[in-house]
Amino acid sequence: MNKIICIGECGISVTFYGSLPQGAGIDGRIARAAMLLGGKGLPVAMASEASSDAVGDMVVDALTAAGVDVAAVDRFYQGHSPLTIYAKGEPCRYEAYGDGGFDIVWPRVDDNTIVIFGEYYCLDPRMRARIVAFLANCVDHKALLIYVPGFPTRYEGRMTRVMPAVIENLEWAHIVIATTDDLAQVFNEPDAATCYRNHIAYYGCSLIAVGPQELSMHCGNAPATTKPASGSPEDHIAAVIAGTAEALTHSSVSAENCEALLPAIQSSILSNLE
Repeated sequence: MNKIICIGECGISVTFYGSLPQGAGIDGRIARAAMLLGGKGLPVAMASEASSDAVGDMVVDALTAAGVDVAAVDRFYQGHSPLTIYAKGEPCRYEAYGDGGFDIVWPRVDDNTIVIFGEYYCLDPRMRARIVAFLANCVDHKALLIYVPGFPTRYEGRMTRVMPAVIENLEWAHIVIATTDDLAQVFNEPDAATCYRNHIAYYGCSLIAVGPQELSMHCGNAPATTKPASGSPEDHIAAVIAGTAEALTHSSVSAENCEALLPAIQSSILSNLE
């Protein structure tokens, strides 16, 4: 069975209704996907960072309880783990990363190791050089790379500066997983088929797009495969990431031949959405 490495931010989100908190959980699509995969008993490791404070403890404890290997989570001392408070429908974020950080020992990469990376975390100049070196090593070792673009609206003003890094990520990726809002934000094109044709297909990777009414899968010259979906794409994205990775762990087909994997990926995604 192929192992899975998830690279993304670790934080906590708290949702308020009026002046009272209604719930809290792990923040970040990739971290939530790692927990879903760990809960299924799959060999998944998280590569990230969390402060040594109470918030960091909660994140690491939740990942560990879900069966995620946290040996590659750097516990830093100068700063605080991200905390996002959702009040009146708007996110308010608190974070304090130090100047260093992300001082981790990367998990071992073998042929067909599945590596999930993305969000603004993999574009941030603070750790970009270290992540680039690791992803280059993943390519050399024939890992299967899943790229999850998109980031909070507070970073939209930085799109021009980070676009070269987005393109570099596309060059490495075998599969891209994004919501239609992500596609509009990053590529200024919310229609999945058009975005795939004009912005993603050139790099040789497939696209799994999560929209308000449907999931669509785009690969090479094959016709797009769509399935009805209901609910918020943001609620579904972690399950789609986990379902895709789960299908790849049980497959002997290389991700370069993603078209052959589409039926298995689709079935696994729908199973995770149930």
